[in-house]
Amino acid sequence: MKRIIFTLFAFYIAVSPLLATDAALKNLLVSIEKYEISPLDFAERDVEKLGNLLQTRYNFTSQTCIDTATDDRSPDAPMRSVMGKIESWCSTLGNDDTAILYLAGHGVKDENGKLYLAMINFNRRNFDQAAIPLEWIREQYGNSKAKHKLLLLDTCYSGTAKSADFNQAGASEAGKVFSNLKNVVIITSSRDNEKSWLWKDEKHSLFTYWLIEAFKGHADSDGDRVLTCEELIKYLEDNVSWSADVALGKVGGES
Repeated sequence: MKRIIFTLFAFYIAVSPLLATDAALKNLLVSIEKYEISPLDFAERDVEKLGNLLQTRYNFTSQTCIDTATDDRSPDAPMRSVMGKIESWCSTLGNDDTAILYLAGHGVKDENGKLYLAMINFNRRNFDQAAIPLEWIREQYGNSKAKHKLLLLDTCYSGTAKSADFNQAGASEAGKVFSNLKNVVIITSSRDNEKSWLWKDEKHSLFTYWLIEAFKGHADSDGDRVLTCEELIKYLEDNVSWSADVALGKVGGES
């Protein structure tokens, strides 16, 4: 089985070195796609493909949380469902585990500048019932026992969906929410003043398409069969930027 080594490297935040581990590899992939205001195409496909790859290639214990529709029709049911799954998963992480938490959905900001992950029934009037504060996710993931943690945010805090009234926020703002956490690396799908894009021909978000390609082994630039965060981030920076500029001409669709 191929090993993953998470080394010292971070997007937007400073972290402690992350070392190789032979302990359990665990991931939780959260996808919010069927928004009432503005559906987010391909988010479900993204997590299914990524989860299968992590499980079969690296032997991750892979869990997914796709959408949030339940028989419970109360306004906060989707939010409670996702929060419950995140909290439960974080509680399973052991002292020597390596963990990946992936979040795909619309990122929103309230009038006070607080950042959230929007649920499928979100609108500008129901932050308290349909949006999970990133600070809460920070608390759950940051306080979990996992020794090595990677946070992947395929959420658009800078650009927004064309038909949704979402306040904008820079990706570095999302990174700052998770600052000063030990052994956590964060990678976001866009930088400040950039948008997250959809690659309609490939039926993926642009970021997650290349994330999947990276985990297939294509990001292993030195060929040592060990994927480092440095290699992962460099690969994503090069290919996401190239695709947005050249392959899509920045008309492939916004998240």
